[in-house]
Amino acid sequence: MNKLFYTTYAKEWLEALPLGNGRLGAMVYGEPFEGRIQMNEESVVYGGPIDRINPDAAKHFQKIRSLIKDGKIEEAEELSVYALSGTPQSQRPFQTLGEFSYRIRHREGEISDYRRELDLESGIVTVSFKQDGITYGMQAFISLEEDVLAVELSADKPGCISMSGLLTRGRYYNCAGSAAEDAIYIDGDLGKGGSEFRVQAKACTQGGSVRTIGEHLVIQNADRAVVYVNGVTTYPLREKKITDCGGYLRRQLSGLTLEGFEEIRENHIRRHSEMFGRSVLVIEDGAAEPGQVSAAESLARSLGPEQMSAEEGLARSLGPEQMSAEHEEHLRSLAALEQLPTDERLRRIAEGGTDHGMAALYYAYGRYLLMSCSQPGGLPANLQGVWCEKLEPIWDSKYTININTQMNYWPAEICNLSECHMPLFDHLERMLENGKRTASEMYGCRGFTAHHNTDVWADTAPQDLAIPASYWVMGGAWLATHIWKHYRYTMDQDFLERMYPLLYECVQFYADFLMEDGEELVICPSVSPENTYIMENGRTGRLCMSSTMDTAILRDILIQFLESERVLGRQSELGEQAMGILERLPGFGVGRHGQLMEWREDYEEWEIGHRHFSHLYPIFPSNQINAYENPKLLEAGKKALERRMEHGGGHTGWSCAWLINLYARFGDGDSAVKYIHDLLGKLTAPNLFDMHPPLDRIPGIPWVFQIDGNLGGACGIAQMLLQSHLDEIFLLPALPPSWKKGSVKGLCAEGGFEADIFWEEGKLKEAVLYSKKGGRAVIRCSEKILVRIDEKAEGGFGKNAAFCRGQEAVSKDGKSGTFCGEGAAVLKDRKDVPAALDEKGRYVWETRAGEVYRIEAVLNR
Repeated sequence: MNKLFYTTYAKEWLEALPLGNGRLGAMVYGEPFEGRIQMNEESVVYGGPIDRINPDAAKHFQKIRSLIKDGKIEEAEELSVYALSGTPQSQRPFQTLGEFSYRIRHREGEISDYRRELDLESGIVTVSFKQDGITYGMQAFISLEEDVLAVELSADKPGCISMSGLLTRGRYYNCAGSAAEDAIYIDGDLGKGGSEFRVQAKACTQGGSVRTIGEHLVIQNADRAVVYVNGVTTYPLREKKITDCGGYLRRQLSGLTLEGFEEIRENHIRRHSEMFGRSVLVIEDGAAEPGQVSAAESLARSLGPEQMSAEEGLARSLGPEQMSAEHEEHLRSLAALEQLPTDERLRRIAEGGTDHGMAALYYAYGRYLLMSCSQPGGLPANLQGVWCEKLEPIWDSKYTININTQMNYWPAEICNLSECHMPLFDHLERMLENGKRTASEMYGCRGFTAHHNTDVWADTAPQDLAIPASYWVMGGAWLATHIWKHYRYTMDQDFLERMYPLLYECVQFYADFLMEDGEELVICPSVSPENTYIMENGRTGRLCMSSTMDTAILRDILIQFLESERVLGRQSELGEQAMGILERLPGFGVGRHGQLMEWREDYEEWEIGHRHFSHLYPIFPSNQINAYENPKLLEAGKKALERRMEHGGGHTGWSCAWLINLYARFGDGDSAVKYIHDLLGKLTAPNLFDMHPPLDRIPGIPWVFQIDGNLGGACGIAQMLLQSHLDEIFLLPALPPSWKKGSVKGLCAEGGFEADIFWEEGKLKEAVLYSKKGGRAVIRCSEKILVRIDEKAEGGFGKNAAFCRGQEAVSKDGKSGTFCGEGAAVLKDRKDVPAALDEKGRYVWETRAGEVYRIEAVLNR
């Protein structure tokens, strides 16, 4: 059941339920008679574009480098604050669009049977309750096709919807009033040089009447009312541009009617459910983790006597040993965890209960959120996706590109939402010209660079005065690594051709920027994002030459550029230069504790339990350190993570999500599932929003929603079930023993593959592999397998079959037990297609585009 539900209305923003279509977002509180729906529009930021490049950067840049190389770190850091910081120091903040509030006339009386629900499959929030013998209802959704928020209010007794509606934005709007006899509006501007905005709401009724009085919508004696709400801006850098907000909204809303509501709703459900339904995870109840309470026992504890039938109470009092298996199963069915409200399930996880279904729900919710805040033609998901209640949010709710924006898009490809990735690439292209100016005017370099933040205006100059974060030239490069990732999953050569100029400019920057240090080429200044080291003199430092992460990001972008040239049939002088740079980059080091070093020097860390795992980038999201090529470095990575966790690492939501991905890469399902439970039990709001807690060493930060943990967590769960980063498709690489039985549909793999996976008793039972582009399939799994080739047909898979049995093969006559030597064979229409076992024990065969392969585990062989 992919639903969040509650038995009370939201009393605060972190309990409200999110809706979105990429551009528009809404938070539905669901108050019974007097309530609000808070809204966002992706381009609502205060202020316009500004040139923030520090005019003194170029004249002091070489001096800063010399100070770092001479070990005068404190002097270099002080000069960097003065000379490299953006002027002004901050980019533009994201803001709320406003609120639609409503007041429904009603009699006094107790409210009963309240239920508030978000159906992830349909993308609809529903609210229902009873009062004074009348059942009231609300349903709300944001249509992608119509690009509007639609809210229906109803009652099962005629004439009971008498209400008013109002649009507000604190005190931060210019005008308000009637836009038509059935519509109201507010409008304003977003500061000097900023966009103009307008929000408009239109009401339609069945029965009764609707009119405007002042700035209010007034509905009287209606059987049912539908309110359409939309907000737009004149933001100019999007594909769809609006210059006259008022005219646009009047034309759009005038065409929306009461009679058209059902069609809009059905079209919304069709489109939303198609995208959402591509990938679904089911985890059936299994054993409890060590020290935890099983799901069934946990349920029994939570249900009070008033919720138990006499039969249930008797069964529980007898104890499991006195109940038949059938009776126990009956009890389970009566008290399914999914019947508990979502906030109650979270509370029970926090108290030590096991609820594997919540991991599946978290996966579904992560996909839902990415669908809802990042759609083609729009802006990328920011720190809060597209949902922000404030005018001055923490960290400006923009794009932090030293981990957070990248994490937002980790699930896009593997979780079958590839088109949701496109806004990130559109924004990279917006950043290109600004990034070239930044490279030239700050550092005297050709090419493109960006630091650790950007905003809707594609700013690339340093953000803030934060020494461990601000003066970092790798933000644009890390974003650019997503280009190759998207290509590897889609095999879309036209896309790679489109993005090649950005890869070229990115590599061009480092070709100019790198500095010699002995035989090595280094990045200077460099930082390990937001971390601090201790020097031999006991003082702390942040700036350095080539942190481990920086070297790894640079190595990735160089290799990906060269691979792109190979795929596209290009050959450039820059490509030859890139090969030379690769040979001179620093290697990865192992420190005194056996850990993968975070800096070139084996420094001690000022905060060993730091929230960032930057030095583990080569393990995830990159693949540079892996069990095949450098197992000793992989062990050093495990040791580095062990040290982090021994000292309290993973204490923010996004940091915990990164942990899940790292443990999945290590093949450690037990640890991965532990941090899923930590994420749910300690760092998740009642509405399942991921939370960033206050930090001991950075004062003034409250608990705050950040979407990166939701999206990174969804990716981590997918990575536990399928990995494809090493030119192989690894099935169930980090399946925890407690997930004894389950299935996942529609995970994507590099090379243009899609897989459904089924498991029982903690082992692969069956998988279905769809080859979208053809090419070689390389399957890694713990079981011996048999492969059948099905034809993909409407309504299901075809019936043509071929067989491949582990290290043996079925002969051409198809008789069991007749083998034809070493390796395996795939047969189609009684024709052999060799499928050899390679030196790593992986199953390899050539696929054809459009073919579907059914993989079955062969037991007891």
